[in-house]
Amino acid sequence: MAAPDTSEIWIQPIQGKPAMAIWGHTKGISVAIPQLNIMARGIITKEK
Repeated sequence: MAAPDTSEIWIQPIQGKPAMAIWGHTKGISVAIPQLNIMARGIITKEK
């Protein structure tokens, strides 16, 4: 799966290909939806 798009202020899944389901702010909190048993459930992280 492709890493999320972080080129703007917002973190979001890359469009048009299978990507990790992560949304949030590049300098704030992000939320991830677990997929295919590769991530823990309900991840909430703070970006550096």
